[in-house]
Amino acid sequence: MAKFHNEKLLEHHEDTTNKHSLTDNEIDFLINFQTELNTQNTMSTASPRYWVIRSKVRKYNVEYGDKCVVDDDGIVAETSAELIEHLSDVYYDDAAVMKLINVFVREGFNKPDCTIEMGHILTMIEDSCPYISCYRVVTYDYEEITQPNAIFLTEKDASNHLKINGHNYPHDSWTYCMHGYRSFEFEQLIKILETVDWSKLK
Repeated sequence: MAKFHNEKLLEHHEDTTNKHSLTDNEIDFLINFQTELNTQNTMSTASPRYWVIRSKVRKYNVEYGDKCVVDDDGIVAETSAELIEHLSDVYYDDAAVMKLINVFVREGFNKPDCTIEMGHILTMIEDSCPYISCYRVVTYDYEEITQPNAIFLTEKDASNHLKINGHNYPHDSWTYCMHGYRSFEFEQLIKILETVDWSKLK
C-alpha cells in the first residue's frame, strides 16, 4: 500500500526565485538541446524518456553463483591461487601453515587452472591449525541496480557524467534509458522541450 507524506510536511512556501526573460544564450542552449533530444537513439523506449546510470553489484550469501573467501574485513580471495598467496603473506612466520602451503604449491593448487575448491584448502588449514578459523567461503552473484542521485534527459549528458565521475561507480557501469511511466508533468515538460520552435523567440 502506498504511503504519502503528511500534508503539513509538503506545505508550499512563497516563490522567491528571481525571474528573467530568455537570453540569446539560453535560447541557443534550448535549440541545441532540442536537437539532441529529438535525434538521439530512443533505445526502443517510449517517450517521455530519461537516462540513468546502471551498475552490477555483488549480492552475497545467495544459493547459486561464484565463490570467494572472506574474513571479518572483507574479501581475501576469489581463487585458490589468491587464497594460498594470502595465507602465505599473513602466516609467513607460522611453520605449520607454511608447511601446508608448500604442499599446496607442490600439488599445483596455486596454478590458474587448478580446480581444487577454496573450501577444501581452508578445511585442510583449519584441521592442522584450529586456531585459524576467521575465514569462510560465501557464494555471490551479481544484480543490476540503478545508481541513486543521477538522472539525465539525454544519453550524451549521462555518458559525459559517467566519463567524468566514473571513479565513483563500479568500473563496468553504463548508461540506461528508462520511461517516465504516467508522469504527467514530466511528459508535458518533455513535449514542450521537443516541439516548441525556440528559434522564433529570438
